[in-house]
Amino acid sequence: MSEKVKADTPEQAEFRAYCRDWLENNKPGPAPPYKSKSMPGQKSSAYNDYQIAWQKKCYEGGLVGCDFPTKYGGGGRTDCQKIANQELGRVGSPQFPNDTALRMGAFTILEHGSEYLKERFIPKMLSCEEMWCQGFSEPNAGSDPPSQTTKAVFEGDRYILNGTKRFTTTGKNAGLVIVTAKTDETA
Repeated sequence: MSEKVKADTPEQAEFRAYCRDWLENNKPGPAPPYKSKSMPGQKSSAYNDYQIAWQKKCYEGGLVGCDFPTKYGGGGRTDCQKIANQELGRVGSPQFPNDTALRMGAFTILEHGSEYLKERFIPKMLSCEEMWCQGFSEPNAGSDPPSQTTKAVFEGDRYILNGTKRFTTTGKNAGLVIVTAKTDETA
């Protein structure tokens, strides 16, 4: 059974036309080599810089964070990010390097963060000014939360982390990390 494709609203159709025009006039340049010569299996620094520049350019063009409120650096639109993503995919856009922040961090902070956290972090996540990584996996536990041992203890006005993470997705290029940690040993 095929799924019926929902037609764009007038706002979405206008935005789709904008995205197509913008992408036609702002194509990314040729990509540098993906693989690092000095670190086999790793992305090269030149390719990472290429991705960062592309995400920043797309953000400035209004194709990143479309549905986030303008007060947090977004476009203030409704249900338009999926259109931007479709159009980026249509032209074979390079992947955004701050994917962890875009898919997990920004939405979590928007939903659960204080006003300060929203204003402080979301614009820089969207613009790729600050790179984020995820720190979930642990030795002897993988990404299984009940088996993890990293703890977060609230002291004063912040959490103090104690533990080890084995693998941090995009950790080489990030300055901030989304971490899973236990705050209650009995839970």
